[in-house]
Parts: sequence; structure tokens; C-alpha cells
Amino acid sequence: MSNVEQPDYKLVTSKKNIEIRDYAPMILAEVEVSGERKQAINEGFKVLADYIFGNNTSNKKMEMTAPVTNELSEKMAMTAPVIQEQHMDKWKVRFVMPKKYSLETLPRPNSKDVVLISLPARRFAVIRFSGLADDENIKQHIVELKA
Repeated sequence: MSNVEQPDYKLVTSKKNIEIRDYAPMILAEVEVSGERKQAINEGFKVLADYIFGNNTSNKKMEMTAPVTNELSEKMAMTAPVIQEQHMDKWKVRFVMPKKYSLETLPRPNSKDVVLISLPARRFAVIRFSGLADDENIKQHIVELKA
């Protein structure tokens, strides 16, 4: 397990490599990127990393957290460690902000593309797997989660 901060959650149930988790509210930094999934996620990751590494109004570096999420707005959702959501050809890539911050205390992004949002408490189905999160691997694990 990594030493990177992770959001608080309560384990509801687990079976093999799948868990149902209730997550506490969290704050996310989000950027929306168009294009093919892998390229869009890489681009979004760079923009968000730039924000947490000091490209903000306070020039303040923040700690990296996990998971990094990306969403495809058609509500194709998955965590472990990635959530994916797509709307048309747009991907939402998100970093969970450290728990010590609130929306009021987070440094404001210098980039107009980075948006800070509050995510209420919610339940996620999570699947742990090793290997790359490529398109085929993701499809396979979504089938497993749905089953």
C-alpha cells in the first residue's frame, strides 16, 4: 500500500477482488479533456499535476493523493484506482485533494481549465487488479463489476 493519502471510506462488503465502499465527501480538482481516452487522461494528468505542484494563486505545492480519477460522462464508472466517465469525446480527469483543505482554503488554480468541485458522500464498486488500465482491461473489469 502506498504512503499517498487516500480518501476516507467504509468497507460495506467485499468478494474476491471487488469491494463496495461508502466514501466520505471529498474535494476534487477537475479538468475536462477531449480525445481518445489514453491521450486525454495523460493530458489531463499533466494539467492537474501542474496545479498541485504550484501553478496556483498561492504558488503552493500540495501533496499527491490517490486515486487519480478520470470519468467518461456517459456514466461508465469504475474505481480501483481509476473512475472513468465520458461524455461524447470528453474525459473528466480528477485529482482528490488532501483532506486538510476545504473549497475555501484550497489555492485557486491559475489555469481556467482546472475546476475545484465538492463531491458528496457516495458509494462505489471498486475492483483491484494489476497491470495496465488499457481499454481492453477496463472493459473486462467493467463486465466483472456488473456481474
